[in-house]
Amino acid sequence: KPQRAEPASMPAQDGPGWVLQVSSLTERSRAERLKSELRSEGFPVFIEMADVGGKTYHRVRIGPRTDRADIQAIADAVKTKTGYEGQILRYR
Repeated sequence: KPQRAEPASMPAQDGPGWVLQVSSLTERSRAERLKSELRSEGFPVFIEMADVGGKTYHRVRIGPRTDRADIQAIADAVKTKTGYEGQILRYR
């Protein structure tokens, strides 16, 4: 089951929503650098850890947002500002 790495940094949200997963990395330091880069551009980024097949992944995500259109707008802004193309995923 995924673990919240930074619960205090995320805005509260009621019910399910959407996130933009920018990357999923096995190295925490690389995930932290990406998080810092995205945060410097003003994005509400967080890292969520997940165990997959015995390996720990650090998922660099932006959001969550209740409305899919909102997360799509963020995805477009991320691509424009950073060149990163993420994947929009359901959240919770």
